[in-house]
Amino acid sequence: MAQVDAAIGEAYQDVRSDSSGTQWSVFGYDKKEKNKIVLQAKGAGDFNCFTENFKDDEAQYGFARVVLGDEESKRAKFIFVSWIGKRVGVLQKAKVSVHKASVKEVVRDFAVEIQAEEHIDLDEDTILQRLKKAGGADYGTGKVREVLDRKIAQRPDKKDLVDKNIMKEGNARLQATTEKLKKEKVSDTLERKVANRPDKEDLANRNIIKETNLAPSLQAAAASLEHEKLTDTLEKKVAHRPEKEDLENRNILKGSNVAPALQAAQHALEHERISDALERKVAHRPEKEDLEHRNILKAGNVAPSLQAAQASLQRERLEDSLEKKLSLRPDKDDLEDRNILKSGNVAPSLQATQHALEHELIVDALEKKVSHRPEKEELEERNILKGGDVAPSLHAARAALEKEQLTDALEKKIHDRPDPEAVKHILHGEEEHHEEPAPEVE
Repeated sequence: MAQVDAAIGEAYQDVRSDSSGTQWSVFGYDKKEKNKIVLQAKGAGDFNCFTENFKDDEAQYGFARVVLGDEESKRAKFIFVSWIGKRVGVLQKAKVSVHKASVKEVVRDFAVEIQAEEHIDLDEDTILQRLKKAGGADYGTGKVREVLDRKIAQRPDKKDLVDKNIMKEGNARLQATTEKLKKEKVSDTLERKVANRPDKEDLANRNIIKETNLAPSLQAAAASLEHEKLTDTLEKKVAHRPEKEDLENRNILKGSNVAPALQAAQHALEHERISDALERKVAHRPEKEDLEHRNILKAGNVAPSLQAAQASLQRERLEDSLEKKLSLRPDKDDLEDRNILKSGNVAPSLQATQHALEHELIVDALEKKVSHRPEKEELEERNILKGGDVAPSLHAARAALEKEQLTDALEKKIHDRPDPEAVKHILHGEEEHHEEPAPEVE
């Protein structure tokens, strides 16, 4: 609320007094105390003297007497002016909407309130017309009957009022009862809506009303500042928005050589083409059994709600199995001894090169040995390779037969060897004397 200086009340009474020559007064804000409203000027001049006191860079209030009527009937009407100059800031504008109530507690009686921002809003003729409409007809007492007769003659017919739905046709008492029932029905509906209206907290949560710790007199100013901040942010974003070509390159905006009137049809055709392609893919998608066989889809023996739990259990089993295998894996030294892992004397980045060099050395050595191997005939002479008069597939059978023949021959020789007594003189170095057989007699 604003502090209203006592001089304003005195100036208000001077303007209203018929015995005073004061016709108007102007109030404004104190230069030192921003919330204090003081008397700036008052006078007995004409309406232009009153309006020229309002400044473009100030917020002010005014109260003035205006005389209406003709030579037969003159009466004084009063106007109240709330002035906000076009160069007044947002915060000051917000103050006027609140402080005006404080001024009206002193300046209470007036016929018309004028809200003005430019001097054209304080045009005298326009204000007079508003006062005439607010204060009744502009004529003397001698013309009352004439004016009433003219208005009665020009009043519309009953049928015209019924057609315009201004007056209802039918029983007036029934119509009044119907209108009363309608009003009661509207009243009940309104009461229900008021009873069911959301709470302040609900409206604040839905961002319909702002929940703030600011005084009500400053909420309008705060809202205006937020609006200006949003406007500035929006202007910055608009100024930095990407160009059309950039949006087309990023595939956000479709680039097209088609007229705008045909772009919707083109988009619909593209949508249909994509839809057809999708339908073809769906028609050729693999069956459930195929996906299960390829381990893409899990077998459906388990309810879908339990498949996640089953997968989790299988994963835990695999983890346990892997941990056991890792705990039983051989040491690095063991792998190196078994020539599964190369010795770590060479950097890992060079082990592949070392392996390739060793492979080449073995290949070279093998090629040299192959080039120096003996010929087939030499191997046959050295009895390493069997003669080639038998098919290779029969070599094993032939060797087995030869072995059996040698075994049989050896067994026969052993069987036919002489007794030890017969060869005893040979073993002792004695010569055996053989008798000459007697000659045969013919």
